Order: sequence, then structure tokens, then C-alpha cells
Amino acid sequence: MKKVTILNNQSLFDLSIQLTGTALNALEIAKANNIVPSVNLIAGEELIVPNTLVNEDDILRYYQANTLLPASALTQQDQDTITGCEGIGCWAIGIDFKVS
Repeated sequence: MKKVTILNNQSLFDLSIQLTGTALNALEIAKANNIVPSVNLIAGEELIVPNTLVNEDDILRYYQANTLLPASALTQQDQDTITGCEGIGCWAIGIDFKVS
């Protein structure tokens, strides 16, 4: 296992893509750190990454070659904007939506 430091606005899914080339490993990283996958990570925090994760080599090489460090988590300002959101720009399709 190795330790990695979380970047500002980085989610487990971002971290998983950065380190392994696939978001699927986010669940294993969460499990190794005894956290839920949707947890808001804190910049500077260290997480354990298991050595047993399977890499998507083509995607991983692309991220490494282009020095991409994904950080797509919502900021507090984003969350506050969503909370106060009104109108058609904030509408969502409910779970009972059916197309026929």
C-alpha cells in the first residue's frame, strides 16, 4: 500500500482516475480508508491506496503524460449555489419518470 495526498476539490473518483486510469477503483480506495465513496475529501489529507488495484493503462498513461490531476468535487460555493437553485435550470428528472 502507498499513501497519497489529496488535492483541493479532489474526490475519490478523481483520485482513482489519476492513480489507476479508472473510477472503478474508488470503491476499493474508500474501503481501504474506511470511508464512504461520496465523502468530501480535505486537501492535504493522506489516503491509503492498495497495491492490488487494476489499472487501465492507456488512460493512466494519458493522464501521466499530460500531467493531469483531476479535481472535480463541488466546492462549498457550488453546493450553496445548488441549494438556493430555483427554476428550470435546477429541475431534475425524478425516479418515476417514464418514456413511452
